Amino acid sequence: INAEYGECLSATWFEALMASKRSQRLESALEIVNNQHRSFVAQAAMAAKDYSRCFQEMRNVMAAVVVVLESIPIASFSKETGDPQVRAYGRNLALTTDERSLLGKLLIDNLKTSISNAEEVQTTQADELETNNGYATETVLQLDRFRNFVIEKRAFALVKSFSTAIHKLAKYAAADPNPYLLSFDEKEAKKYEKARQKMQEDYVFYHLLLGDLNRHQALLMRQELAFHEAQLDRSVSLQEKMLTEERARVVQEARDGYQIAFDYAKENLPSTHPFVLRIGFSFAIILYDFLDNPDAAVDLANTIHREVAPRVLDANKSAEAAVRLEALPILQELEEKLFLWTVVQPMDPQDPKCYDAKSLDQLLEPLIKETPK
Repeated sequence: INAEYGECLSATWFEALMASKRSQRLESALEIVNNQHRSFVAQAAMAAKDYSRCFQEMRNVMAAVVVVLESIPIASFSKETGDPQVRAYGRNLALTTDERSLLGKLLIDNLKTSISNAEEVQTTQADELETNNGYATETVLQLDRFRNFVIEKRAFALVKSFSTAIHKLAKYAAADPNPYLLSFDEKEAKKYEKARQKMQEDYVFYHLLLGDLNRHQALLMRQELAFHEAQLDRSVSLQEKMLTEERARVVQEARDGYQIAFDYAKENLPSTHPFVLRIGFSFAIILYDFLDNPDAAVDLANTIHREVAPRVLDANKSAEAAVRLEALPILQELEEKLFLWTVVQPMDPQDPKCYDAKSLDQLLEPLIKETPK
């Protein structure tokens, strides 16, 4: 009896302890969510190029939002059955436009840096191999280990950790009933409509970001075995095949993210939204970098630059600064890619393809049918 009583007492104590920890976690999350200046430290850290602190702060904000969404029943956000205090918290459950921009810039810039570092390591290795007649010296092996453990594993861990939270936020952005929308009064038509548009933008943004994370991860992934893993046996071809299949899977996930964003934006966002520019540009990069279709990529990029970009910029002249600035980095990168692609594979200016005003639907159609190489 004592043993059974002791077990029962331990179980009760453990449940109380877990409930207390969950309560403390939720309380901390609510404090972060309700803070109007919750991303100030992250923005300051970004400006100071303290990326580790910026990552930590943005991770805390996203984790806090997810904890609140997972811990509080949806009915608590409703005007009829909910609590006014909870509804006040609910209005802060969406990332602001500035927070979205900061998150995207932080993640993508970090991955671009990793890709650049990996390319530099690869160039140094090639020079070392050429100097030593193809023999993999200790320097080559050290560079290989550096690329593997310091560059690649850190980048992949970053993608994995943020992708989990982004997937959850995307799910809640499309949820019906939506906790964020329930926090607003439908009778206040302007505020409610603005909140509804915010959720639609968030859903597209999160899937675009997931596509970008997977695309940059695919660029960073090796297509050949590391020097210290290469062996003169049959397992080499098998391992390289596995690398190719894994890269193809990541590319497909990137395409899926862009396709979901494209389908949803086509139905729910205006054709002049800055995300339209980003979606088209993302598809152009997929065509060029992974589907070995540079002509279609240049066609699509030219169409976006010639038709979509002016329309988007003109329509958002009077929008808030954060919205206007969303289109500018995309347009700048689009122009850089166009210059690079047309220099590498120049097109005849008299070629009618340069001026063929194809619709985005026609240009995007091959993406649904082709398989990544």
